[in-house]
Amino acid sequence: MADRFAVVHRGETGFGIGMSSENYITKLSGLNSEVLEVGEQVVSVDGEELAEGQLVGDFIRAHPRAQYTLGLMHMNGHGGPENY
Repeated sequence: MADRFAVVHRGETGFGIGMSSENYITKLSGLNSEVLEVGEQVVSVDGEELAEGQLVGDFIRAHPRAQYTLGLMHMNGHGGPENY
């Protein structure tokens, strides 16, 4: 279950969000860097929870839109990607 939600928008060069293989945000650039934080984990997209092993990028490619609402969990230094 998500701790919070954020709406992200596609810019001219994409979303500007780097993701790990476990859906942790590893890198940000562009306009979405103001609504997301490195280290947060995406757990849902547009209200649909991601299945274990399902990648955010795969979901977005299968459902192309200009914006998405991401459900996020902040790990507070516990878990997350091993390197950013």
